[in-house]
Amino acid sequence: MAKKTKRPTKKTPRKNMARCQKAAAKMLREARLALDLNQEDVAQRLKHHHSWLVDIESGRRCVRLCEFLVLAKALGIDPAVAGRELAALV
Repeated sequence: MAKKTKRPTKKTPRKNMARCQKAAAKMLREARLALDLNQEDVAQRLKHHHSWLVDIESGRRCVRLCEFLVLAKALGIDPAVAGRELAALV
């Protein structure tokens, strides 16, 4: 009978990813609010349905790197600065 390998019990990487995802969503939302834009305005600029942005900001949808960069640019966030801030959480 073959030996079973043990799965790692630490969930630290997953927790770090969740913390980073929350921080990214918060960063995008705060930038949008600072510009006094609603979710529908931003989504229309990027040719998406507003529910796409609602889901990202609420954490129901993980934002992909390319989506984050497009959103950051649309909201006037420097992607390099944002990347450093988010990388510190991982």
